[in-house]
Amino acid sequence: MPTKLNKNDRELLVALAEYRLLTVRQIAALCGIGKAAARNRVGKLTNAGLTTQRTPGMAQGRGRPERWVSLADRGIDLLRSDGTLGKNVPRDQVAADGIRCAEHLLAINWFRIHLVHVERVVPGLKATFLSSTSPFLERGHDGRPLVSDTIPTNDADGDPLRFTPDGVFSLGDQETGKMLLFFLEVDQGTETLASGRRGAKDIRQKVITYQRYFRHASYKRYQDLWGSTLNGFRLLFLAHTPGRLTAICRLIREASPSDFVWLTDQDRMSAQGVAADIWARGGKLDAPQESIVGPTMSRVAPLSSSRREDPSQSEARS
Repeated sequence: MPTKLNKNDRELLVALAEYRLLTVRQIAALCGIGKAAARNRVGKLTNAGLTTQRTPGMAQGRGRPERWVSLADRGIDLLRSDGTLGKNVPRDQVAADGIRCAEHLLAINWFRIHLVHVERVVPGLKATFLSSTSPFLERGHDGRPLVSDTIPTNDADGDPLRFTPDGVFSLGDQETGKMLLFFLEVDQGTETLASGRRGAKDIRQKVITYQRYFRHASYKRYQDLWGSTLNGFRLLFLAHTPGRLTAICRLIREASPSDFVWLTDQDRMSAQGVAADIWARGGKLDAPQESIVGPTMSRVAPLSSSRREDPSQSEARS
């Protein structure tokens, strides 16, 4: 018997395709509803075979364990059948069972949900996020995401350096027409800060890569995409913990020029919201913190449901 879906149900299915993996708490924050309502909505879709749920890890924490939600094959087929999702988009770009770093993706999604919330509460602000995993963005002929890019290396005979940000987004003031470009790197505390090996994929090398990207002005390709003049960008690091933030900030201060690098941690974002004065420009934690939306739009706007999960409930081996 066909499942009767309302507008909210379909919007949730599309969101799951875009985000790939969400917790019930994230769904509540994204949809602007309570956790009980989110749990009921997800339960309806799961019973219809459109979504799938699982509890990560051992879930030994107290209380109800947090569930991870993603599209089931039937949900993917439904979005393909009505034209929402391209028929040639591979299943592994939509389903979540093949994700190797699920907690990293969930952390990125928390940031994205905070951006959605800021757009709701700050008049005149427009936020547009480009995900490296979105099935709705066209990929290059080599199958790489839209946000993947290359820059020349210092070695004339070397291959171009390729990198893929965790996300690229713009913040625009609809009244003035001004727009800022941001690149996002979400840290989970697992990457080496600085390695002595040449070509190592550590935090320091990421900063060097973005410095070169800045100098080559390769970021200006986003001008055509958004129809706005761009004279630079900001690189955001979202650190896993306050201690990790301190360590990365120390590294950033030594990696001049680094004024374009802004940093905060997940706890600060959860407590005050992404638009608050929580960002350390250039890694200067001892200086007054700033807001990525600027002083006139800055505000404390946390999500009521954005508290970080109990580690014992969110640890996964995927």
